[in-house]
Amino acid sequence: MSEFIKYIQDNYTWLAGLLAGIGVIIQITPIKISPYSTLSNWIGLAFKWSGKKLNQDMMENITTIQSEIKEVKEELDKHIVESDIKEAKRIRGEILDFANSCNNGRKHKMEEYEHIMDIYVDYHDYTERRGIKNGYLDEQYNYILDVFKQCRRDNSFL
Repeated sequence: MSEFIKYIQDNYTWLAGLLAGIGVIIQITPIKISPYSTLSNWIGLAFKWSGKKLNQDMMENITTIQSEIKEVKEELDKHIVESDIKEAKRIRGEILDFANSCNNGRKHKMEEYEHIMDIYVDYHDYTERRGIKNGYLDEQYNYILDVFKQCRRDNSFL
C-alpha cells in the first residue's frame, strides 16, 4: 500500500490531468430517485390504459348507434316513399271521382273546384319528382277545368 501512495505522490500532476480530461469527456451525473414522479408516472399510465379501454367501449357504442341510425333512416326513407305513393293514389282517386261527378252533371261549389286544383298541383309535383307520366288524369283534370270555366261564365256554382 505504501508503494501505491508513493506512486500517486510521484505522479499526482499527471493523474490530476488525466482525471480532469476524463471529467471533461465523461460527465458523471448523480442518479436521482424521485418517488413522487415515479408514482405519478405509474398513475398516469394506469389512467391512460383505463382511458383507452373506456374510449374503446365508447367507440364501439358509437359504431353500434351509427349503424342503428342508418337502419332507422333506411326504414324511414322506405316509409316516406310508401306514404307518398299512398297519398298520390288518394289524390288521384279524389280527382277522378270529382271528374266523374262533374261528368254525371252534379253541381259543385267553387271551393270544391279550388280544392281539386290545389291537390292536382300536389299530385303533379309528386309525379314530376318521381318521373311518372299520367296522361289519363291530366285529361280528367282538363275536363274539370273546362266545367269550372263554364260554371264561372254561367255563374252556376252551387
